[in-house]
Amino acid sequence: MQRVISIAVGVVAILFAGVSHAASIDIDLNDFLAVNVFVELDGSAALLLETGVGIDPRLDNNPILGDPNIIIPGVGVSMLFDYRFFDGPDNDSDEFLAYLYDASNPGAPNYGFPIPGFEFSVTSDSSGTVEFDLSSLTTLILGMKIILREDLGDSSAPDSSVIIENMRLTAVPAPAAIWLFGSALIGFVGFGKRRNAA
Repeated sequence: MQRVISIAVGVVAILFAGVSHAASIDIDLNDFLAVNVFVELDGSAALLLETGVGIDPRLDNNPILGDPNIIIPGVGVSMLFDYRFFDGPDNDSDEFLAYLYDASNPGAPNYGFPIPGFEFSVTSDSSGTVEFDLSSLTTLILGMKIILREDLGDSSAPDSSVIIENMRLTAVPAPAAIWLFGSALIGFVGFGKRRNAA
């Protein structure tokens, strides 16, 4: 019996090891409305440059206004992107921000504003990966804004920039068969222990 349990535990471990691989879908940045933004033809990257005239460069995806619905939430789904923000040599107060908003109801008072916990901003030189876990947003139609907010009092404008690239949705699958197999295995172990005790 011990040998059967060891083999079954090994099979479950192998199955769970295969579950940890996330599926990934690239998001095309050409599916965003671009204002003062340069987007690569293949949609893989975008460059936001400070204009110096008070018009914030931005990318905006709003499915209600006709943009493709590309940010689709689900349990175990995350949206990620890489960024590089350069605030310029004077380190003024320009700001890079990205956030998700509920695009479901254009008449709502908070329409177009960030969903709490689904916003990111920096005001000094930095780079990295931003990740939003979409698991708790499954009932919403999501929009997204990416903005380079200019400091209007900046005497050295335009000097700030942001590069956005590698935007993607990832999902970690958890097939029901693995959970079913695991619960059956636990049941067999419990049944075997009770049988041996009798």
